[in-house]
Amino acid sequence: MTYSFETLRDFIGALAVVAMLAASYGGIRRVLRSEAQARVCLGVLFGLCAAVQMSMPLSPYEGVIVDMRNVPVALAGAFLGVRGLLLCVGIAIAARLSIGGMGASAGVIAILIAGLVGFLWAEATRHVGRRGVLRIATLAGCVNLHLLAGLMLPTAPAIWFFTVAAPLVIVLNLISVTVVGLLLDRERVRLDEEAYAREAMRTDPASGLLLPQVLLRELRYMRSADRGGQVAGIAVVKVRHGAWVRGLWGQDGFGLALGALRKRLEGELTLGHLAASDTRTGILIPLTQEDLAKPDVAARLDASAGGLDVALGGRVTIKIGVSTVIKRMDVLPESLPGFLGYLNGREGKIASRQPKRRAVTKAIPVGCDAMGRIDAVERRLFAQADLMMDTR
Repeated sequence: MTYSFETLRDFIGALAVVAMLAASYGGIRRVLRSEAQARVCLGVLFGLCAAVQMSMPLSPYEGVIVDMRNVPVALAGAFLGVRGLLLCVGIAIAARLSIGGMGASAGVIAILIAGLVGFLWAEATRHVGRRGVLRIATLAGCVNLHLLAGLMLPTAPAIWFFTVAAPLVIVLNLISVTVVGLLLDRERVRLDEEAYAREAMRTDPASGLLLPQVLLRELRYMRSADRGGQVAGIAVVKVRHGAWVRGLWGQDGFGLALGALRKRLEGELTLGHLAASDTRTGILIPLTQEDLAKPDVAARLDASAGGLDVALGGRVTIKIGVSTVIKRMDVLPESLPGFLGYLNGREGKIASRQPKRRAVTKAIPVGCDAMGRIDAVERRLFAQADLMMDTR
């Protein structure tokens, strides 16, 4: 059993196209922040790659073609989820049926088997972080089950397929699926680590709540998208004796209490999923017009969270109480200090979106931006210098 140089060259060239999928996987997932959109785009790309494989086949009989189309199909099932797999399989089946011939039905069955094998492998290893060589080599071995579709061929082509083509396809499947699968899995792990790092920058590590600056940014986005009208205020849920909790159990213990409080309250309000942490006082929850229209919003939140038991390590359990203050927000603050200052009772900090310039002898306005502060300090220094020169 021998293979010509041209045959080996064509098959290896086809696998080079498959290897390009590994490079595109991470790039598309990063460019398209929506995972669903990325899976759709990659599903189409993997399907087109499978179609390209059929343009470089080994065809000893009329209507019977042997190629590496099932490698991208199996990898789509392993790494793209149901949506990406269905798109890839649909494109591959359409391409095979367009070619036609007596091997068309066997080719379609082989595509379905390869996609199903990849999907079942993904489900079986979903709990694993980095899959490693052994698990991906197992996928490569199982992909060869698609060769069973050759039993649907007539006798003569079937004998040729299993004695001549199948051994070469098995070896190439083992090599290509293992190598490309390892590259795809490495990109998948990197993307998961990047997503975890981005989420860590959005949330307070102790409580799991959004950081105040993230909440302010989300409110700005909603205003920019003309959805800000529904944000009518903020519920400031303060933990009673919070300083005492922080003093005895530290910031981590206080964060644990806030996290438990978040679980109790996030379903009470429309925008409860945007609850943020104010580590000095408690929780900040945006309120919609519908929330404020309901009677006794503050009392309802106090009743819902009141008497919450929180385990703070070991056998220590404390019962926390809360006090809720409703802050209406007709004007969105420009700065984080102004935002927190208003929520903590210093309303003057957001009375104006653009702080007015004051005389040199007045205090630097609170809540103005960094350049405004620098300008005020410079004006004060120059005024003092002029005064010293005049007195000489």
